[in-house]
Amino acid sequence: MNFGRILRAYKVHHKAERGWTAALKVIADALQCDERTVYRIIEDYERASQLPEIILAVMAEQKIDPAAAKNAPVIEKLLEMPKPTTRVEAADAVAAVVKDHHERKGLRRTRQTASKFVTISLEAFAERIVRQFEERYRSIVPEERDAEVRYVLEKVANTLGVNVTELRQSNGPARVPKPVQAEAA
Repeated sequence: MNFGRILRAYKVHHKAERGWTAALKVIADALQCDERTVYRIIEDYERASQLPEIILAVMAEQKIDPAAAKNAPVIEKLLEMPKPTTRVEAADAVAAVVKDHHERKGLRRTRQTASKFVTISLEAFAERIVRQFEERYRSIVPEERDAEVRYVLEKVANTLGVNVTELRQSNGPARVPKPVQAEAA
């Protein structure tokens, strides 16, 4: 946020002196970016600076940069809300808006990547899931691992409505029989 404030101060100063265009080019070159990026940084700061001080303080405590471009939707929502009068109200407002933003962002990401998971082969999908299980349970005691794995598998089966009454024991992962796939007509 401080960087945006400094750039805005440069802009105000140099515009009054009619030297903003030249200063903008020097700043953009020094940052190794284009001039539009400098303008975006200033715009992000100006948007964030409209927030009440109490909200800015809560965001700073939560390590949320109000001037970061990725937080622009959060800032817009906070600006639409009534101004909080207490720190608790401010913290509740920030928490609610951030939570809503993350949920919406997660839903969008899920829709975008859903087709990617359908197109991978059964073997690749199985290997990816096994790697995730291995990473999670690498350092967990066997009793706890077994209970959690059983829980996850039961949850998957129940959620998908799959009737799994028993699992076969094989001598290693390479010997697990693959299901017979119906051929396309």
